[in-house]
Amino acid sequence: MIQASDNAFSAYRDAECNAVYEDFIGGTIRGIMITSCRIAMTNRRTHEIWQNWLTYMDSSPPILPEPEPML
Repeated sequence: MIQASDNAFSAYRDAECNAVYEDFIGGTIRGIMITSCRIAMTNRRTHEIWQNWLTYMDSSPPILPEPEPML
């Protein structure tokens, strides 16, 4: 199920960020915009995975530290 979820996320991220890329067609900033989109969405996904699978509902410390967002 995790693999299926990851595959669905990848497809959604690609579609969303490609739409951003097309929105800036003809502009020199389009490469930066698609890269920023991919980084932001991957940061959110990484945090979701950490929260859902590497933390506990009680006050126990997480298995791994909270991920730092990429810049």
